[in-house]
Amino acid sequence: MFCKHCGAEMNEFQAVCLNCGVKKGDGMRFCAYCGKEPAMYARFCNNCGAPTGIKPPAPAKDPNYLAGNEMLLIALLCFFVGGFGVHNFVMGENKKGAAKLILTFCGLISCGITTIACAVITLIEFVNILTDKYVVNTEKWF
Repeated sequence: MFCKHCGAEMNEFQAVCLNCGVKKGDGMRFCAYCGKEPAMYARFCNNCGAPTGIKPPAPAKDPNYLAGNEMLLIALLCFFVGGFGVHNFVMGENKKGAAKLILTFCGLISCGITTIACAVITLIEFVNILTDKYVVNTEKWF
């Protein structure tokens, strides 16, 4: 058995390492089974294959999510002026925003179904934004 902090050999009955004074099992720099230094964030020692007990860091949130804008701001824009595609323009989805704007104005002029369709699409987008399922895609029309 080896110290996970300094790599010094330890007896199985020791509570602390006599070399560095660290409690047995504490530390992440060296393998407890072979005393060698595993690769950074390795789940298993690359020398002996023993589990290191190291958990890799959690992946960062996708930087393209909502184009880097605050979720609350986008959700409010979607709720209040989403039928005009304002939140789509803010997120860089210009094609989708332009299509919504045209469909809404055509529907307002003729009292048609396109206004209702835009409202339904906007409601779906609003729910997806609040549940972190909205994916920003600048190439799609809808």
